[in-house]
Amino acid sequence: MSAVQLPPRKIPESLREHLDELVKLEVIERVDYPTDWVSAIVVAPKPNGKIRLCLDPRPLNKALKRCHHPIPTIDDVLPELSNAKVFTKVDCSNGYWQVELDKESSLLTTFNTPFGRFKWQRMPFGISPAGEIFQQRLDQAIEDLDGVRTVADDILVIGNGETMQEAVADHDRKLKELFDRCRAKHIKLNPNKIELKKTSMPYIGHILTSDGVQADPAKVQAILEMKQPTDVAGVRRILGT
Repeated sequence: MSAVQLPPRKIPESLREHLDELVKLEVIERVDYPTDWVSAIVVAPKPNGKIRLCLDPRPLNKALKRCHHPIPTIDDVLPELSNAKVFTKVDCSNGYWQVELDKESSLLTTFNTPFGRFKWQRMPFGISPAGEIFQQRLDQAIEDLDGVRTVADDILVIGNGETMQEAVADHDRKLKELFDRCRAKHIKLNPNKIELKKTSMPYIGHILTSDGVQADPAKVQAILEMKQPTDVAGVRRILGT
């Protein structure tokens, strides 16, 4: 497939400051030499008022190969929920940015802005293999930890026991092991997104409780409120195909 170079789009003025910040953090690097690929960008607002910078690499994605790493489902977690009574969920801080790109991959992620061209030094949002690559790296980092599961950038710690006291002790041991592993593997966690020692926890479209797994009422309601499809495209949207 031939390389593609796209011109910069109109973007908010706040992007300039954001780009400067990302350069200081060594997440991106300015490019002042020709590159085969140049993508456009998409600027998305975040709930905290900041912005998220994403590639729009639709042409690039057609040339990228995916690793096809499996994404966990609730069925993968069920065997570990026997006598589960307490849960903690932690969030990786800017998870994709924790994956460093080699030089060749970095050049593929070059993007255009009104303030010049840049390339990502860390894995950006938007490229098709990103989710699977991050899931694979995170799984490899913590795969041998008992009672610890990952989905995307969420890490779930499960405390099991015949009594709540036993479950809390089991949970605390597993949580310490997770923190020790994250420290050893340089995995950064977001302290503002920790849900600590809960007896009820939303997870993969379900609610984990000390009494077992329940359907998430919000997900059920969303399904009930779906409009009945009137054509083939509508049926495919519901089926996710």
